Amino acid sequence: NIPEVDFIVGLVAPLARTTHATSALLVMRFFAFRKMLACGVCKYHGSSMWRRLSAMRVHYFTQPLPNPLSFYAHHLSEWCHGVSVLATFLIEVVCPFLLWLPFLWPARILGWIAFNAIIVMINVTGNYGFIGIPLNLMENLACTDDH
Repeated sequence: NIPEVDFIVGLVAPLARTTHATSALLVMRFFAFRKMLACGVCKYHGSSMWRRLSAMRVHYFTQPLPNPLSFYAHHLSEWCHGVSVLATFLIEVVCPFLLWLPFLWPARILGWIAFNAIIVMINVTGNYGFIGIPLNLMENLACTDDH
């Protein structure tokens, strides 16, 4: 996703200063849509643990760089882990479609809030460095209202 976003930003940045700003915004919004939807679909089809709502029992210590808060998240109740998986699917599979409701701009803002909330929660319990916070939050800015 990083090379694609870098390429597209470089390609559409000159358009943003012209009458084609809407095209640039829609391209970036598409990347945010695709990233979140693909994450949710890959989780669902990639492991039966996600379908059984039990993936969070092992996620905190099998992610690339667990941090000290991962220990505490790992020891949350089974109920909390199940709710976390359901919230993840809601945000990654349902919320991306909120970006394309032009007649209902608060829905797009709700999607933006949900995207950023999951990115923050992922980075609170793990360390993804520049991929986690800066890249995703900047890409998600295209989801905000442009009026």
